[in-house]
Amino acid sequence: MNMRFVIDESSWQFDHLPHETCSAVVVQLLDQLLDQIELALSHDHGVCYSEELFWQTVWQDKTFYDLLAPECACHIPHEIYERLSSIIYKLSTWQELPAPQPINAPIYVNGEALHAASIAWAAIQTQANQASAVAALILPSCRPAGCCTVGIETGNTPIWLVADSASYQNFFRWLITETSQNPAQLAQWARSAFLQLDFYADAMHGIKSMSKPFRELLPDLVRHLAALSDHGQKIFSDSWIDAPNRFGQYGVNMSPENGNTKGNDKARRERTKTHEGREVVFWWHSKLEPHQDRIHFYPDDAAKTGRILVGIFCKHLTT
Repeated sequence: MNMRFVIDESSWQFDHLPHETCSAVVVQLLDQLLDQIELALSHDHGVCYSEELFWQTVWQDKTFYDLLAPECACHIPHEIYERLSSIIYKLSTWQELPAPQPINAPIYVNGEALHAASIAWAAIQTQANQASAVAALILPSCRPAGCCTVGIETGNTPIWLVADSASYQNFFRWLITETSQNPAQLAQWARSAFLQLDFYADAMHGIKSMSKPFRELLPDLVRHLAALSDHGQKIFSDSWIDAPNRFGQYGVNMSPENGNTKGNDKARRERTKTHEGREVVFWWHSKLEPHQDRIHFYPDDAAKTGRILVGIFCKHLTT
């Protein structure tokens, strides 16, 4: 399992939180972080942390363990600690890994000097091999999620700070756009980049039949799949008549086939697949160009399950 995420201990600082709501806010932040760790692990991405995580001061002069005391004003309930312990138990510290160690000096995150050893470690891994880029899982009360520039002794590098499903997906979309060289590598990260989409087995092999080389198609492929994943459930939960115009607001052209195509037996056969024991016809498609390069998908389950099945990538099918 590749180590894809590291917990950023430098974001575990709570002194700036309002005293009267500190406990509730910290619980919410930790729950959000644990959700992201569990999501990453469910996608077979490695997660690690620093051995300093639980021993640094996080609130006034107290460590994380000190906050477990019931009398602490920034108290962490036992059930949150139990959930955290059960998840952390599965993880390694990066100090245990056979990988380059970070520099023991301040780094710069978007120009701001910080002592953030785990972010420095992520930057070193990313500089060594961008395809093995490591993102930092943060508590967003200290800094915003998204892509930032991290400066270390060996230069600047883009590092993703992940705090929620949006930044999680955007990290993998960036990884796909920056590093994938073929459809198989796109498929490798698609599940994490487009959380609301399912993909028919081997569907992405059809990208090879499209009109341009893979790297030229890639930005448009990511943009169209992102729009479908991010907005498809909401759009297809309302009137489908409005769906093409609503997708158009996000810069993509999506529509169903017309009546003539639906009445063509050859066209139907080309668009029909058996998925999980049922026959599915991919009548809807996204047009990378008006006259060619299509992504065919099945939105019929979107309103009920939130899932959209992507089935066919092609230059063009029979109309």
